[in-house]
Amino acid sequence: MDVTTSRERVRVELGRLLEEHTADLPAVDRSPTVDAVPSFAEARALAELTLAEHLPDRWRHTQAVVREAVRLSALPEVDREPLLVAAVLHDVGYSPVVARTGFHPLDGARFLRTRGYDARCTAVVAHHSAAAVEARVRGLDHELRRYDDEATPTRDALWWCAAVCGPTGDPTTPDDRWTEIRRRYGPDHAVTRFLDGAEPQLRAAVARTGARLVAAGLAPAGPDAAAPDAAGPDATAPDAAGPDATAPDAAR
Repeated sequence: MDVTTSRERVRVELGRLLEEHTADLPAVDRSPTVDAVPSFAEARALAELTLAEHLPDRWRHTQAVVREAVRLSALPEVDREPLLVAAVLHDVGYSPVVARTGFHPLDGARFLRTRGYDARCTAVVAHHSAAAVEARVRGLDHELRRYDDEATPTRDALWWCAAVCGPTGDPTTPDDRWTEIRRRYGPDHAVTRFLDGAEPQLRAAVARTGARLVAAGLAPAGPDAAAPDAAGPDATAPDAAGPDATAPDAAR
């Protein structure tokens, strides 16, 4: 299924879903089946519909995260399909048509469960970038505990991707990214308090991923390994990695 067809299919379904999306969503709406798990093309269409118009900078950031996820999907310990789908969906909880609690990892995970996404995808989205620490700051840790944090190289890879892509998609370093977040939110905001507590976990995930990139020959040793190359505007989906990598079904 191409992206255009997927977009139209998702547009109809999203319109129906958003009409029903006036009450708080449960953490788990139903148990999804394998057949209900959408493709990367459908996931991308859903992310675009929820973010591009409402939060264009967030959509640019998301596309950059996907580009970096394509690169990291070549790592032998990383599961390509879950990483790419989680990368394109990781920030849908920011969308005003999705947000409920104001805590975007949880809101995104809840929303995706209503759409039939599998437990692993929703959990990786729920826990991305040390979200458990922010959940405690916000008093939502009891809700986030409904989703398991898998603590795998795939999860680490998503944390890396979010740390090396700036708020409008420009390549950055983790240190510059975290400095920018603190500056943007200010010292008293919950996000800044979360970052102060989560930084050791974030740094550890970035360090593990950087070591895997070096071991795989995908990055040089040293500080330059922590910043992705800039990519062109058309490199917004897995097909940017080559004609055989057009969807999560492609071989790792």
